[in-house]
Amino acid sequence: MSFTFLHGANERTDLGARLNLNYAFMNTTNTLTGVDLQVPYRYRMTDNSSGGINVVLQASPGVTFYSNNGSTLFGVGGPLGIVAGTRVSDSLTLDAGAEIPVLLSIVHPFGVVFGPLFGVGGEYMVDRNLAVTARVRLGPAISLDDRGSNTQFGLQTLIGVAYNMR
Repeated sequence: MSFTFLHGANERTDLGARLNLNYAFMNTTNTLTGVDLQVPYRYRMTDNSSGGINVVLQASPGVTFYSNNGSTLFGVGGPLGIVAGTRVSDSLTLDAGAEIPVLLSIVHPFGVVFGPLFGVGGEYMVDRNLAVTARVRLGPAISLDDRGSNTQFGLQTLIGVAYNMR
């Protein structure tokens, strides 16, 4: 579950705060509960006034905590990504994107988790200020730590509601 606040710093840049409550470890089925505290940053590289394809670069650096049998994993990182989207109608926008979630685990265990995720998504505007969103990304989740290496299938899904507070 994720709670995100974004504010337009200017016409092309959004900056905000995000709290993620995780029930599995880094897009896998490993049952660890955790919390991410992130600072999302989005930069629109294209001018959408022509109605074509928009391209957005995004990053969400932050800190991560996971609990595992009485010990706590602590790390820094966050996803880096690119999304290309187009408006299909006045109400519907579709997109395709890629991101690389990265976690540098500092405590228990020391190591890094990363892996490219690719997928599609969409946003439907219910009215001027309310939208519903859906997204799916999949790819490998690669773990390198002091215990060795491991690769798993990574899956990330999002179903959400967005509200414009302007």
